[in-house]
Amino acid sequence: DSSSILNLASWAIPVPPTIECENSCFPCPAEGCPKMGHYADRFKGKTGAVEQILFLNTGESGNFTSWRYKVSVTLSGKKKVSGYIRIALYGRNGNSKQYEIFKGSLKPDASHMRDIDVALNVGKTQKVKFLWSNHVINLFRPKLGASQITVQNGEDGTK
Repeated sequence: DSSSILNLASWAIPVPPTIECENSCFPCPAEGCPKMGHYADRFKGKTGAVEQILFLNTGESGNFTSWRYKVSVTLSGKKKVSGYIRIALYGRNGNSKQYEIFKGSLKPDASHMRDIDVALNVGKTQKVKFLWSNHVINLFRPKLGASQITVQNGEDGTK
């Protein structure tokens, strides 16, 4: 698959790496992220900084490409519960598997953010599936939802 050769996206990381990079290095800048791999020469000038460090985003064995998304979930409900939340992305190019966004104390109005690396470029996000489960059997059957879910594409920054 030629996409595994061309689509190795990378993010520039400051030297020395900083904790702030989590917010400033993602998503790619407007002019795009440098690509690595067989066709890296098509992106001359984007990697010209001296001692520049790049984070190379790859997938598992086989098709090495991976697409990064930043997912933010704001919870809604009436009571705090213990458990986990997961999301799955649905787009024009297909659907992702479920990704765990947070595990622990799930509180109404709390926000949780996580970067996920998806093996499939889902394309423009059309739907997001929200799932949650609590760790224990609860006779009161608590209800939990998401008042807001934001998905940001790492390659072009679209939400």
